[in-house]
Amino acid sequence: MWSKSGLNGSALHVTFVDWLPFIFSSLGMLIINSVEKARLSADSFSYSGSGVAWKARVVLFLGFAALAGGMAGGVTVFVLKFAVPGVPFPALTMGIENLVANALVGLRWVLCLLLVHSIFFCSCSVPSLSLELLQQLLQS
Repeated sequence: MWSKSGLNGSALHVTFVDWLPFIFSSLGMLIINSVEKARLSADSFSYSGSGVAWKARVVLFLGFAALAGGMAGGVTVFVLKFAVPGVPFPALTMGIENLVANALVGLRWVLCLLLVHSIFFCSCSVPSLSLELLQQLLQS
């Protein structure tokens, strides 16, 4: 690992604690994306039993909690490990990269949410939308 080699100019090393926020953010993204939006309001027996909407909302809440916990954990690790001790700039980039990685995971969720909402708002399907975009790119 780069942080434990001689190329690292400080005694600061990347440990498992540095990876935990990213793991929780990614796990939250996977959980959020695994919930079908139709199940959030469909409380019928057609989806395999009663209380499906309630169960889907609980799973969605757990996903959001994991995503928010990962982002908050990234900020906490940055503040406690890098900002408070006054780590100099070359080693400070490890903390900044951790913050950027967590922010990009959250940004990916926002972009996916907006994209899916805009696709369904236009009442287009994903394959037909992709085909239309591909045709427009080939024509220009």
